[in-house]
Amino acid sequence: MTVDVRVAELFGAATGPGSTFRPRAGAPARGLGRGLGRGRGPGLSRAPRGGAVGRGVGAGAMAGTRAGGGAVTVAHATVGELPFAGLPAAVRAALPEYAAPRRRGTYAAGRLAAARATAALTGEPHWPLPGERGAPGWPAGVRGTLTHTDELALCAVTAADGLAVGLDMEPLASADGLYAARRYAATPAELDRARADARPELAVLRLFCAKEALYKALPAPRQEGLAFRSVTLEWPEPDPSAADEPVLLSVSPTAPAPAALRGATARCRVIGDHMVAAVTLAAPRPAYAPEYAYEYEHETDARHAADAPYPADAERAPGATAP
Repeated sequence: MTVDVRVAELFGAATGPGSTFRPRAGAPARGLGRGLGRGRGPGLSRAPRGGAVGRGVGAGAMAGTRAGGGAVTVAHATVGELPFAGLPAAVRAALPEYAAPRRRGTYAAGRLAAARATAALTGEPHWPLPGERGAPGWPAGVRGTLTHTDELALCAVTAADGLAVGLDMEPLASADGLYAARRYAATPAELDRARADARPELAVLRLFCAKEALYKALPAPRQEGLAFRSVTLEWPEPDPSAADEPVLLSVSPTAPAPAALRGATARCRVIGDHMVAAVTLAAPRPAYAPEYAYEYEHETDARHAADAPYPADAERAPGATAP
């Protein structure tokens, strides 16, 4: 089962009983190593006939799910799969010239994942540019979320009216370091619950991922002033015999939380050597200030997007150097 399918299942699971999962046609069925291996690189796979994948973007592995009454599409890209020089010029220019090579690699992977996901959803690849608070910009009518590590980038997008999505991914190797700084990420009530967990360090890592995903699902103006301790989450004790099953984390109804997050839930699961969290939020237009609609529905492509076919100079083997 591919990483995209397993992540897409998290979005479907977040809606509870009655949600349905459907792999997107043409998604490769073969596994990806330990769950996070390399997909087929740009120029090495072509869009399936009749499919929605943009020209030359490369199908990678994509999956779809039904969540909150609408479709969510997930795609991934591996770091190094697309050289930074292979990005469209406007997307390259959005990253500071002094950015380190590692940052250039993760940035390129994130944009490639976004191009794949939007191509599958809308028929045209969209290469998002950083917008307010660094959040990626999306085409009109589309909401999306990006996350990456030093190895992999994931993107989830939806065109469903009134639905917002959030996604976060962290290496399991970061759990011990995060646990040492647990008071930064967790409230006192959460720390008490985490200490009672069979693996406290993983409990705190789940908290961190879930909160990141929750905040990412909010429009950028609504993220202002929020901290990890602004929200308290509750979760059941994971079943040690079902390590692959998602863990549900819910915003506590008895603790303060931003109005937009009250009643929200996140699903977390270990995929390969990463922890992944997915969130869907109900986001009807009247529920937010006007800037919500502006941020997500009325930004122009000229300002926050690079809708372009896959660049010709990226049609080389992964890791090849551009001239």
